[in-house]
Amino acid sequence: MFASRADEAKLVYLGADPSANPLYETIVFGNRGEHKLNEKLVNMLAELNDPRLPVYAQPNADGEYRGKPAGIEDVPNDDYNYENVSAVGLYYLQPTTPAYFVSYSELLFLMAEAAQRGLISGSAADYYTMGIAASFDANGLSADQAAAYTAQGTVVYSASKGLQQIAEQNWMGLFCQGVEAWTEWRRTGYPALQPAIEGLVSEIPSRYTYPTIEQSVNKTAYEAAVAAQGPNLLTTKIWWDN
Repeated sequence: MFASRADEAKLVYLGADPSANPLYETIVFGNRGEHKLNEKLVNMLAELNDPRLPVYAQPNADGEYRGKPAGIEDVPNDDYNYENVSAVGLYYLQPTTPAYFVSYSELLFLMAEAAQRGLISGSAADYYTMGIAASFDANGLSADQAAAYTAQGTVVYSASKGLQQIAEQNWMGLFCQGVEAWTEWRRTGYPALQPAIEGLVSEIPSRYTYPTIEQSVNKTAYEAAVAAQGPNLLTTKIWWDN
């Protein structure tokens, strides 16, 4: 178990190309300004008066924080473009911003869930509050800001909706950890998300499909896996998600 943020599993990048953080490499060094914030995340943070919003996002040209719905193919357009949708926050565009395997905040949220389910001892409320504080600390925010945030009626822990609160705070804390956030959503069902507007399938994907090369060079194992799990489709549930 991690005792503090000093123990968390992360990769700290170097300060320059080609060994810098991939977001820096792509957006800053590669001048790829089309990377923008998602509408669901921006709205959730704004509704909770969450001070991580200006860390995660930059204001748009009108000085507002605005996200874009997932899955619109024809962009930029008049509704969503380079100027009117928030870009990734400056902290996450630094060359040395780390990439997390497991953060201290994620561990604490998992412990909060386990305590709420009666699987471990300890207070779910305490682990939840500590998880938020650890996420704030990782984003350069103070303990006082975390305390004021968790004291809000919309954030303070409630056992009756604790599993949802824990899952949603964990999801928000997994900014720039897309696969992990997707996995936690698949596992918990929170937050309530909508499929991509112009996605390839009518629901949020449940898995990656096996690549073509796997089907050709590892045919026997591939066929056995498909026989056990179901069709090789984006919508076929993973065994732990059935």
